[in-house]
Amino acid sequence: MLNKFLLSFFFLPLSAGLVAQSSAFGDSSLIGKWVFKGPENLAGKCIKALFDGDSTIFQVTEAGGIWSASIENPTKWSLLNEDEQLSQPIDAAITDKGILVCTKSDGCLIFNSGIWLPSTGLISMTDFGIPLQVRARGSNVLLLAHERVNALGKMFTSIYSSTDAGKTFQRLLIYDPDIYGPPSYFDLDQPIGSEALYLLYRDSLAQLNTVSGNLETLGRIPLFMFGEVFLSGAVYGDSLRLFAQVGNYTYVSNHRGDLWQQVGFHNKLPSTKANFMADPVDSNKLYAAHIYLETSTDRGITWNPISTPDGFDTDLDSLPGYPSGLAAYTNDSFFVFHKHGLHLIGKSDYGPKYITPSITSTDALEAVVVADSLWLSTNYFGLWNTDNNVGSRKIAAHFGARIKKQDSLIWVFNDSILSVFDLRQSFSTPIQTIPHQLVNLVRSNIPAVTYKNQLIVGGGYRLQDTTSGSFIYTFEFNSGNITAVRGDVNFDLFPYKSERISALGVSPLSANIRYVATNFGNFYYSADSGITWTKTTFFSLPDTSLPGNHVIYTSRENAAVVYVAGSGKRGIPIHRSTNGGRDFVPFSTGLSGIDVLDFNSLFGDSILLAITNKGPYIYDKHHRRWEACTDTSLSSFRPLRWIHSENRMAYTVPGSGIWEFEMMPKPKKDTSIGIAEVADHNCRIFPNPVTQSIILSCDKGVENITGIDFVNYLGQKTFAAEIPRDVYKIELPGEMPSGLYIVRLRNKELQVVAQYIIRKN
Repeated sequence: MLNKFLLSFFFLPLSAGLVAQSSAFGDSSLIGKWVFKGPENLAGKCIKALFDGDSTIFQVTEAGGIWSASIENPTKWSLLNEDEQLSQPIDAAITDKGILVCTKSDGCLIFNSGIWLPSTGLISMTDFGIPLQVRARGSNVLLLAHERVNALGKMFTSIYSSTDAGKTFQRLLIYDPDIYGPPSYFDLDQPIGSEALYLLYRDSLAQLNTVSGNLETLGRIPLFMFGEVFLSGAVYGDSLRLFAQVGNYTYVSNHRGDLWQQVGFHNKLPSTKANFMADPVDSNKLYAAHIYLETSTDRGITWNPISTPDGFDTDLDSLPGYPSGLAAYTNDSFFVFHKHGLHLIGKSDYGPKYITPSITSTDALEAVVVADSLWLSTNYFGLWNTDNNVGSRKIAAHFGARIKKQDSLIWVFNDSILSVFDLRQSFSTPIQTIPHQLVNLVRSNIPAVTYKNQLIVGGGYRLQDTTSGSFIYTFEFNSGNITAVRGDVNFDLFPYKSERISALGVSPLSANIRYVATNFGNFYYSADSGITWTKTTFFSLPDTSLPGNHVIYTSRENAAVVYVAGSGKRGIPIHRSTNGGRDFVPFSTGLSGIDVLDFNSLFGDSILLAITNKGPYIYDKHHRRWEACTDTSLSSFRPLRWIHSENRMAYTVPGSGIWEFEMMPKPKKDTSIGIAEVADHNCRIFPNPVTQSIILSCDKGVENITGIDFVNYLGQKTFAAEIPRDVYKIELPGEMPSGLYIVRLRNKELQVVAQYIIRKN
């Protein structure tokens, strides 16, 4: 989960009282926990997981081992071929004579009761070819392979069949993949309950004839024009139905595949093959495993994700590899076979934890906080929602998207599509999604702000002629619909100049006051909601920062105050204006050579925060300079560029995952716990999420704060330190256990002048 990588300090004033910590789920059962069931001591990754349809599951590992376990105890595994393991296995299948394993160098072999029997009829795989896929049902086997069949050395694609469980093979056909398509268009499949084997090749469906051993062409698949086709099947009593998946759509056919009908739409955007299976009891019920586990109660016409009671879909995208098989041994428990292992979902495994998607430090892009959950946009894994108590699930395949939240609306958009979520109506499904070709920009660098029910975006276009433009677009959400309006002012003043909008700002105190920055260093202000714009003279913005944009921050206390920020590599990264953008002064002491990626404030404008490529910084008003909240010797920060709530910010550290920073609220005076009133201090503490330390910041300096104590809930002092004058950083001892602590600041008279609660993860 996300908090696997999290060093999180949550701060509360002690006057809020101590609340007992308990699970969000209590003792209730939760259907849908995914648990890895492969033995961790396997020698090498699992290249194929198999199920005999009765009581035993198998794994073939890359080291050539065959392991078995009972479905009643899927964590206890035994190695079946300890004395003789294979070299470089590629694929495997279960036949009625044993386990057929095809290797890169030794051809195919059958394993039965500890004895290996080689297959015959195949050309030498050592010198001439490589098996790609093998599928079996009963005694029928189909093998797909690459072969070099002449002296020219060209690789062809061959299909072999066997009707004696792989003892002998016959080549059915051979063809040139340059003419008929690469092997990736093939799919050898094994419909549940059928003795037949079906092969999808070229644009046709074929079946292995169990009498003649020939491959009989059944029907042409008229679906290739729409994309890659994945084939699967399910059995209703004695009737076999074939399913073809093309993108989001499911088509159904009779057993010959000569007539296809569209029957379903998978609403969870499957991007890989779906494995279909019929319920062993209810003939109207189907299951499909792809990125999500879905069920249909009307024979595949409509599909719905199988969800937990709290609405979190059973998500497979976080598991290693895509599904390679699906089998059920009870009505409510499933084994899902993956390329790299075996996983189980069902009522036999309860718990509030989920596997988190493998989001690396280069994937995370932007985040917003909604209640206790984090909405996270990634470059390559789409849009995710992560709850620290429950886990993660994928919401949409909006890659490299921006996220903006305003009241109950969440806007998600990239360079080609825009969706809006209304949290009052739906948590995981957008109210509306539209393509927006109005905004032609590089993905993830689109400048945008929100105001009420509007998303205001800086975009542009370039036509084939000499016309170009850089405009403001306003997307407005009303009554379930999105409308788009383009502003009249073109900020690209000259043909071919390609000046684009790099930042936007709207004052929260007056919507009439708006600002625009451009990538050419120009700044504009408007006092009439963007109808007319005035350029700030004798002022040039700093270079854009790492994401390619500037930052505009409008004050929450004074409508005339605005900050603009960018890169500090070759200039001053932050400037401030106190007259609505008419002129600016530098505001960057302590930020030399640092890129500012976002800017915010807490408690009005009393605390100023900046996210930079060196981590978060806080503005010390007493010393009139910016102070680092992290160890600045670490130069590898890749921050999430936007502060995503009033007192939190998140960023990534390569190799260390996602980190979250939370600023504490001001402590309140509370005479009931003996806090002395120190009106001239307003001290606060906040964490350094890298070095296991906390930073102490007081408005009037810390010269009168002489000590700090950590007390656990048993009243035991676990850590204490004396604070020399003007020392801001307090290192925490590494042996401090995780948990909740009361933190007390002492003055030289040993009075407690401030007291907080923190939680150390």
